[in-house]
Amino acid sequence: MKQTNMIEAIASQFSVEALAGLTDRDLAQVLASLAALCGSREYPYREGAAVFHRAEPLIVERVPAMDHGSLSRIVFALNAHGLGSEGLYRLLLDRSLEVVSAMSPRQLSNNLRVFGEQICNGNARRKDAFMAERHGRQMNTLPASSTDETWFFDAAEATVVRKIREFKSLDVVETIVGYAYARTGSMQLWAVLVEAANHRVAIFNAEQASMLCWAFAVVRTGGKLFPQLQVTALERLNQFSAFGLTNMLWAFAVMKKLDPDFCETILGVLTPEVVSSDSRCALLFPTLRELQALHPDFDPAGTERYLQYCRSHFWNLQLSAAPGDDLMTSLSDTLTTIDRPGVGRYDFDGFLVDMWVPGIRAAILVSSRANMQARSQTPTGDAILRHRHIVRGTKGRVIHVWDQEWNEMDAEQRATFLRERLDRWSEEDESKEEGVVVGEAPTETPPASQPALSATVERIPDEVDLLKKLQGRMKEEAEAGNALTPGLCAGSPQEMMRSLRRQRRAAKRWKEIDTPEDEPAKLPWETRMWVKERKARHADREEIK
Repeated sequence: MKQTNMIEAIASQFSVEALAGLTDRDLAQVLASLAALCGSREYPYREGAAVFHRAEPLIVERVPAMDHGSLSRIVFALNAHGLGSEGLYRLLLDRSLEVVSAMSPRQLSNNLRVFGEQICNGNARRKDAFMAERHGRQMNTLPASSTDETWFFDAAEATVVRKIREFKSLDVVETIVGYAYARTGSMQLWAVLVEAANHRVAIFNAEQASMLCWAFAVVRTGGKLFPQLQVTALERLNQFSAFGLTNMLWAFAVMKKLDPDFCETILGVLTPEVVSSDSRCALLFPTLRELQALHPDFDPAGTERYLQYCRSHFWNLQLSAAPGDDLMTSLSDTLTTIDRPGVGRYDFDGFLVDMWVPGIRAAILVSSRANMQARSQTPTGDAILRHRHIVRGTKGRVIHVWDQEWNEMDAEQRATFLRERLDRWSEEDESKEEGVVVGEAPTETPPASQPALSATVERIPDEVDLLKKLQGRMKEEAEAGNALTPGLCAGSPQEMMRSLRRQRRAAKRWKEIDTPEDEPAKLPWETRMWVKERKARHADREEIK
């Protein structure tokens, strides 16, 4: 109650006239401090939000001339409170593109995370294309695959790569999460980010480890970090939130590193009350479906119970990213044209199928900006899990429709595109039915017909010689001592213990380097030089004494 009265008193002092009299830097500092005082967006204070509404016209007026420090504070304040209109975020994004090269690591990572989240939520999408002449030479440095939504992220890549050694642990995590939200980033950038995360993997806290797993699974990279992050999760199990654990399990399922023992430990911590009441635990549903497919003997009763707890949350999450009504109408009309009527937004074991063709049990899945990476045009982690489950259930009868290409087709091209695939599966069903009818008829089968099937299999040329050469090579490697020791192969308990000891030693080395805020983080090869310089300084001091 005292804090509420204090916020009311502070908010009453900042009228529109008082805010207009502040400089850009003071205005940004006031809003950032007020956002930190008012708490998270889940529990906002009404009086604090009123100050942001009063300041929004001033921010819109001053954004084109705002420096990078003030801009970053305002971006942080708006995101912390969950405020800001779509037009305001577009202005902030445009200005950030102009000053991105001058941002510090903390400012850059904060802006990347916020703008990535806002793009994912649809609050920073531009309705009109950027004017190329507005940004001059910056536009010429962007890749050809850039869109008007990811230009800031593409322009920030050079700054991230150049300053990555100055990034703190939180900066690395927020940068990775920001690019994952935006579904963008080049292969070179992700290689740099994975390497930076690998050097700090032992010192990430529980929340940062969960965010890293989710981000890497969205873009499907960084697989070598997951065994180490699994150790971190088991060591700090009581520090994770419920949705943090579910996001981590989902990431392991996407990366095909789902361990039944690890799942059993995590599910033992998740209580049914939390999973059923928290919509952020929605990703537990596709994770358990994947677990059922890979390990059907894993606690069937308990798995079904948890599936029912989070099924509605996951369905609502899928509806929020489903294609628009116009696209769904065009799909339905095209199927009707080729005499294959479909069912829109079909529930297939809890997964949303954009269009279901019941006659031949085929699924049509729409690939859009929400579930595809902007640069490579490859599916994200959530689309991968849906694809795996539906392919298993339909035996491969899945048609992927890219919304951008679909909108560029005319009616005849759309009909031809779907007819070719659906007719082929229909012919397969008809041939199978005819084969069953013939098999039921009393006919005599000649004994020579059975081996005739195997005669059609083409053998690899000189297959026996190749196998003999391979066996000889393996014997030579074993005699030379180059063969792998069974106990030290990747993923074995001995190798995991060795990795854990290395992580603990690295954590001790990083403790003195990564903690101070006034000193940039040093990578391991820089640490050795830093230690030598410190010894040299101490030696000089002793000689002076």
